[in-house]
Amino acid sequence: MGQDSEDTALAAEQGDGEAPAKAATLADVARASGVAPATVSRALNTPDLVKPPTRARIMAAVARLGYYANPAARALAGSTWRTVGVLAPSLDHIMFHHQLAVFEQEMTARGFSLLISATNYDPESEVRLVHSLLGRGVDGVLLTHVDQPDFLFGQLANRGVPHVLMSSVEIEGAVRVGYDEIEGMRTVVDHLHALGHRRFAMIGDRRAQVCGENRIGAVAARLKELDLELPPERVFRCGADPAEPRAAFRKIMAMEARPTAIVCGNDNLALAAMAEAAAMGVSVPDEVSLTGFDGIDIAAHPRISLTTIRAPWRRLGRFAAETLNTAIEGGIVESRLVPTELTAGDSTAPPPAGD
Repeated sequence: MGQDSEDTALAAEQGDGEAPAKAATLADVARASGVAPATVSRALNTPDLVKPPTRARIMAAVARLGYYANPAARALAGSTWRTVGVLAPSLDHIMFHHQLAVFEQEMTARGFSLLISATNYDPESEVRLVHSLLGRGVDGVLLTHVDQPDFLFGQLANRGVPHVLMSSVEIEGAVRVGYDEIEGMRTVVDHLHALGHRRFAMIGDRRAQVCGENRIGAVAARLKELDLELPPERVFRCGADPAEPRAAFRKIMAMEARPTAIVCGNDNLALAAMAEAAAMGVSVPDEVSLTGFDGIDIAAHPRISLTTIRAPWRRLGRFAAETLNTAIEGGIVESRLVPTELTAGDSTAPPPAGD
């Protein structure tokens, strides 16, 4: 079977998220995927040592059979040792540090320890890690990013594991602690429009696909309402490497009808663009205005003073802990949205004369 066929099979087999009638064993998974038990163990514990096609076949069998490793750890679920699993897309972004630091403090005060895993925006890792967390008998799960919501929430619900989504992205049926990123981006556009800007470009986030596209879409929609446009050639999708948004900034500056305002999907992208502006000798905001989103601490530094949408990360961490704890205790929980605010810094100003 080819890689594409195996990926399709994996997606199909994960779709229903149903739990099996009896607990599957490592040997069951090995038989179902046509490999040795040792290979299954490697795929679950050291996946980089297993070839991608084989790993995909094994994970499909794991999902189909509902296999969870380490049954001894599951038995601890009834003990006084209480654990919460955390599934995050990355641990290299300061915003997750803000969120999880407060969440950990709040949950520790309630007698929980944390198991934190990072998917690195990889759907296959998401499947493997949620199985690992469930196999360890966690009392609840906090998710901060989800690539496969139907499968993931189906697995958690079928196992009866309380879970909360802490995210700016709304997912139907999920209890979410978050904020309205769409409204935040609209506020950014309104701020720039009020300053007199009419030519816009955007540097978006490619890794967090749903969130990144939501923010690009929100900017384009608001500009259309204002009888302006965000043409595709003025939209750049960048990854974690700062070289990408820096290259995007250079391309924007080389445009014939150069935009006077650049909206960035997050603060890290904006800071990289500002660094490139300094390297090129382009004055921010005299020649071009730049905005971010997230409100990370460094963005407020006097030498940077980035105009951004500040998300209340610490309150989100506290509310997420309160909500998940209530769910674990059997209480009724509802989604909670926290308002964002525009912090106007020194990176935005009216466009240059004549623009």
